[in-house]
Amino acid sequence: MQWQGLFVAELFFIATVVVTFTGKLESQKGMLWSLVLLIPSVGLLIWAEAARSMWILIVGTAVTGVAAGLGYRFSLQVINEIAPENRRAEVVSSYLIACYCGISLPVIGIGIVSQSSGALVADTIFAVVTAILAVVAFVVQLRVSTTRCD
Repeated sequence: MQWQGLFVAELFFIATVVVTFTGKLESQKGMLWSLVLLIPSVGLLIWAEAARSMWILIVGTAVTGVAAGLGYRFSLQVINEIAPENRRAEVVSSYLIACYCGISLPVIGIGIVSQSSGALVADTIFAVVTAILAVVAFVVQLRVSTTRCD
């Protein structure tokens, strides 16, 4: 039986629930929580792959769904807040193109790397890069938040 579709459905379902029920959360806090949750989410997914554990994969996918939902909802909210009203459609369109590139290009990279080194190695490299970028983005977001408060 092919389970991949169920995991994708789980991720999107949880992300949709998160988007639906986090309307009162402040955008800066939501983005920070998303970045924090990215680190255990990629760790759980790599652990699930290495251990060949369905249960770890279910939990990892759920955490990833929460991180994705928070990240998408609050980054889009910030884009809408900072975009000039007369250019909002252009800015949001550019944001969505960046999101699609961010989703598509790593898949291509993982495919290329996995051809020479195997799926687990490629996925681990992707997870480490994702975690590093999450930490960098977290630090930048904290600095932006403190600058706005000053």
